[in-house]
Amino acid sequence: MTHFGLRISDRGLLRTRYLATTLVLVAIGLGLGLSQWPSRPGPPRPPAHTARLPARPATPPTAQQMLERAGDLRLSAQQARRLRDLDREWQTESQPLEAAMRDASAAFAEFMAKARDGRGASLAEMQRQSADLRALSAELRERRALYSAQAIAALSEAQRQRLRP
Repeated sequence: MTHFGLRISDRGLLRTRYLATTLVLVAIGLGLGLSQWPSRPGPPRPPAHTARLPARPATPPTAQQMLERAGDLRLSAQQARRLRDLDREWQTESQPLEAAMRDASAAFAEFMAKARDGRGASLAEMQRQSADLRALSAELRERRALYSAQAIAALSEAQRQRLRP
């Protein structure tokens, strides 16, 4: 049997080709459409400047810094003498710690240079190598805070108010 000059078997083949072509065109259209579709944004990232570590609090003033502001603070002779004594004690105590920190810092810098140039280093190894430097730095901060507290204690309340930024 023929229909418009086609046999029934040819019509089935034609329908199959038509269906396959339609499916391919729909798939291509969907693919193009979806590729143009705006993607759903993820959660916003914080700006780089807010992702940094928080700033350390300001270091308390030293006896030397208070002596430099003697006129502004209106230090008495007794207060100035106490601050000079504290400053001498601080210098005597801090110099060996600062020298040890310089040595530990140089040793760590040398370790890191070797790690960059050659074999690399694991996080645990870097932490182990920097342990002395961290410990010395913490000790120096703690001792400076103690000396600063003693220096601040030598001031009156009005002088402490003038000392604040």
